[in-house]
Amino acid sequence: MAGTGAGAGRQHLMSVQKQHGRIFSGDDIDAACDECEIDEVQRAFNVAQPWNGRPGITPDKLRARLLRRGFGPAAVDEALERLNDASDPL
Repeated sequence: MAGTGAGAGRQHLMSVQKQHGRIFSGDDIDAACDECEIDEVQRAFNVAQPWNGRPGITPDKLRARLLRRGFGPAAVDEALERLNDASDPL
């Protein structure tokens, strides 16, 4: 996944497999995610952006929301850092 590790795609696929019985190995899932070249940090940033600044949405709540949606902790932290940088006035 474009330098972001296994990330959201892998976590989601592993979760679905737990619900339906394991079909693919973790290595197969990692390989498939690597081939997709999805930028997990950018995806997390895109999901977080509309929520940023809403009343009652703290950084901790936003982080928890992204984690619940399957984004990896490193991608979430980087996305929130980018979001904070983008929100800073020039």
